[in-house]
Amino acid sequence: MNYVQPIRDVRKIDRIKKLMRKEGKLKELVLFEIGIKTGLRISDILNLKWSSVFSESGDNPAFREIISIKEKKTRKAKQFH
Repeated sequence: MNYVQPIRDVRKIDRIKKLMRKEGKLKELVLFEIGIKTGLRISDILNLKWSSVFSESGDNPAFREIISIKEKKTRKAKQFH
């Protein structure tokens, strides 16, 4: 079995984010940021929809202030700012 280690070097994380911004990969950048800042499992992150993090309705489309999920493994409901 292969083991995966987290990226601990802050400079590497910053380079990844800068590259995503440069290439215009906003959705991937948002998912990456959510993973880094919340510590959610990848199975929970992949279940998110763009509408879960971004509201396109109304006159002012913007990122949601609160993201609500239900963890797949524990079935716990969680909210993140």
